[in-house]
Amino acid sequence: MSARFARATGELLQQFLHRPIDARLLVVYVDAIFLGSHAILVALGVDGAGRKQVLGMHEGSTENAAVTVALLEDLMARGPHARQGLLFVVDGSKAIAASVAQVLAERALVQRCQAHYADGRCMRLARIG
Repeated sequence: MSARFARATGELLQQFLHRPIDARLLVVYVDAIFLGSHAILVALGVDGAGRKQVLGMHEGSTENAAVTVALLEDLMARGPHARQGLLFVVDGSKAIAASVAQVLAERALVQRCQAHYADGRCMRLARIG
């Protein structure tokens, strides 16, 4: 990969991750994608029409509270406006649920993903590497 391509891709990714979130979201899914020994925490939003969009992502070693709080604070700084409240669907991670409560307080409801609940273990969005 050329240095020019890597630089251009990095710049586009930064623009994407720092764009305003202006959609009126109803649901936010938060889970991790594992790339080798790194966890990429991803937030996926769903609006009233059922349209999905990647809202943001943060890298860490696990789904820990520090990474989750950083992701959620970044999302809230760029939108969505949670005046009406948001439903967060999460896996069984206590850190993610606690972080949602810390950052959004009464503006959020947390629901454990039913697929995770029925399976009895934490499934991931994807496991690569």
